[in-house]
Amino acid sequence: VATCEATVTVVDETAPVIACIGSPGAVEYMEEFEGSSVPADWTTTINAGVADWTFGSGDMPFSDPFASNAAIFDDDAAGIGQTNFAVLLSPAYDIPADALAMTVSFNYALQTVGAGEEFGFWVIDEAGELTPIEIYGEDTEPVASGDIDVLAYASSAFQVAFSYSDGANGAWGWGAGVNDLVISVETPQQPPTEITLGEDGTVTIPAGDLID
Repeated sequence: VATCEATVTVVDETAPVIACIGSPGAVEYMEEFEGSSVPADWTTTINAGVADWTFGSGDMPFSDPFASNAAIFDDDAAGIGQTNFAVLLSPAYDIPADALAMTVSFNYALQTVGAGEEFGFWVIDEAGELTPIEIYGEDTEPVASGDIDVLAYASSAFQVAFSYSDGANGAWGWGAGVNDLVISVETPQQPPTEITLGEDGTVTIPAGDLID
């Protein structure tokens, strides 16, 4: 039986490379109106009358309630003899220029006395133009809007707005409400980032390099 001894030296001259998956190709902005006051960075505007949007409850006048808190305009509580038109405006969202798709969805309710009351969904583009997307005028218990395509209005200062109007003659109506807003944006998947480790198997990366 023949035997031998040998010394084997392993030479590792190639530093390992770690590939970090690219950022996901989707992002969502949400507002559930769960608080007892207007959410941070949101604003309300009273264009006619003195009543404003209220927060901290899901109770609708003369309607089934929302399942959770909502932004509600209570025209019934505003009283008779008022002509009301109030707007609820979101902060600006920076939508990437390479967005592939963008939709908005929300839950809403509208109760009318049939005198021209309306609940509106609007968008505001980078130029500050206010565009009506959906104007609802039929009695509706709390319901999901479904996904509404708003890609054509994407910008670095995209905003949404909701409105309630009790009609040109100022009907003493019931009111409207909205909650669970979701703005969904689809963007291209970003390519992976490759990081080469040092000889000791470690690497130091400035935190700023990991932030887009």
